[in-house]
Amino acid sequence: MRRLIANVLVVIVTLVVLVLLWQFRAAIFLFLFSLGVAAALRPVIYAFSNRGLPQPLALGLAYLLVVGLVIGLAMLVSSPLIGDLQNLTNDLMVAYEQMAYVWPRAGTSLQQSIAAQLPNPNELAAALSSESGQKTLLGILGGATGFFAAIGKLGIVLVLSLYWSADHIRFERLLLSFIPVQKRARARDIWRDIEVGVGSYIRSEIVQSVLAGLLLWMGYRAMGLEYPVLLALVGGLAWLVPWLGALLAVIPPFLVGIGVSLPLALLAAGYTLVVLIVLEFVIEPRLFQRQDYSSLLLVLVWTIMAYAFGLVGILLAPALVAAIQIFFRNYLSQEAAPDLAPFEEIAALEDRLETVVSALAEAEAASTPEIHSLLQRLEDLLEQTGSYLRSPESISSSSKK
Repeated sequence: MRRLIANVLVVIVTLVVLVLLWQFRAAIFLFLFSLGVAAALRPVIYAFSNRGLPQPLALGLAYLLVVGLVIGLAMLVSSPLIGDLQNLTNDLMVAYEQMAYVWPRAGTSLQQSIAAQLPNPNELAAALSSESGQKTLLGILGGATGFFAAIGKLGIVLVLSLYWSADHIRFERLLLSFIPVQKRARARDIWRDIEVGVGSYIRSEIVQSVLAGLLLWMGYRAMGLEYPVLLALVGGLAWLVPWLGALLAVIPPFLVGIGVSLPLALLAAGYTLVVLIVLEFVIEPRLFQRQDYSSLLLVLVWTIMAYAFGLVGILLAPALVAAIQIFFRNYLSQEAAPDLAPFEEIAALEDRLETVVSALAEAEAASTPEIHSLLQRLEDLLEQTGSYLRSPESISSSSKK
């Protein structure tokens, strides 16, 4: 009877936890995203630290560099992007007036049938000023408000990632304190492997998206294509969408080019494909090994994330797939467990080393490059020792003894 009650309580608690996770999925999503951003920026922070800068200064410079690059890119594209949007609006108005006034008199039979279904421009203006039209405009304004809300959420993610980067050692020690001592070293290795994999993916996608936007912008402008900044922005964002990104990036420049001539449309589409192929087969392998991850798992996670979070879930599904596969790859890599005593000693040494690193990070005076190099070597030695103890050869030899 007691066992039945205990099982029922476990089921109830599990369901309650799942419901709470679903209810607070937006906050959890922002937190996990901030961890990914922190992991992506960690090599930049280490690069500044290896040059002799203290940890707080290296952290501040890394985030200032990222914010500065974002602001610089926004200032670079804002003015021409506004110009492209204005030109697109004017061209659409002219095209609509031509469809409404010219096609009924001088168009083909297909054009005349299409024009017969279009409202008169004056009637369209009156419809927009009506109650239903105002609702449509409010919907558009709501989309703009949602865009600024997304910018605000990105700011929250950046602040959370800053706190995590500043105190990630303490957070790791707190989380690992809930794990048995003999499993802490392995859990730490899995966690850090996940951080490295997810950070590599985020860095790869951001770098490739920015490169795609800049290269497409320069190419479209050189070939005289209209709305070059807007099309390049669409192509850079479309690159982030798995599988369908290439199609979404090629169609807009082809449609804009076909309005001028077929050769220009083919040239724009071909140039877009060349840029995406170079990013896929030349740039991406140097930043992230996508072929190491399952396509079937990506499809499943992509479907779930798209249902739960929409477009943002689609963009971040590959990062979640990378984290899941890294976890199971590390978790299933060891079938037997070695003696517990060496793991306890390694965990104690790692805790002491992390305490020293935290003390140096909090100190006012900066640690010298020699001390930083020594601490890095000690950390590498502990990781190598832990890896050796978890290796199959070490496990088999200890079992024979």
